[in-house]
Amino acid sequence: REVANTSRDIFNHFFTGFFNSWLDYQGGPLDAKSCITAFAPRLADDADNASRFFDCYPDGHLIQIIRSPETWLASAARHRHTSRTDQSTAALLDAWTASARAMIRNKKIYGSRVAIVPFEELVNETGATMRNICDWLSLSYDPILSTPTLNGSAMWANSSFPVSRAGITKEATKREVSNADAILANEICRELYTAVMGQ
Repeated sequence: REVANTSRDIFNHFFTGFFNSWLDYQGGPLDAKSCITAFAPRLADDADNASRFFDCYPDGHLIQIIRSPETWLASAARHRHTSRTDQSTAALLDAWTASARAMIRNKKIYGSRVAIVPFEELVNETGATMRNICDWLSLSYDPILSTPTLNGSAMWANSSFPVSRAGITKEATKREVSNADAILANEICRELYTAVMGQ
């Protein structure tokens, strides 16, 4: 039996066990993969977590999504399964600014290994955005990359709002908040949002 001596070994064992546990796994042999992707919300907000990620995966890449403060706030205020629904608007925006500052920090430290992707571009220009990501990762583009899927099947968005169909939910870029919240979001976040978008 192979012994896991490093954190990279542990993650390799974890992902191998995770995907091989699917009885209907459609992805083919894991050792034939050129890369594995994982979604971990807010993981890279913490500097130590980002450092440990790149220590474990020195050949890895980090994709961070920046969303407009107003539409993010509309979603966060309704987010289920968290304590956010009871937080003030200012407290919610503190979470947004922490994430945005982390993106600038991570980009400064890790350079080309970090990609900051605007949420609105990912949703409204999915094909072009995914082609750019593939170029960045030296991967060949496949149209399936522009459709949310799990194990080859189309997936519904995990949204704080009602979803009526599988696939991209373009309405997510048009969420609105009250005038007061929009003004506060602009005051607190606009300069930082511009800075992140300029990375």
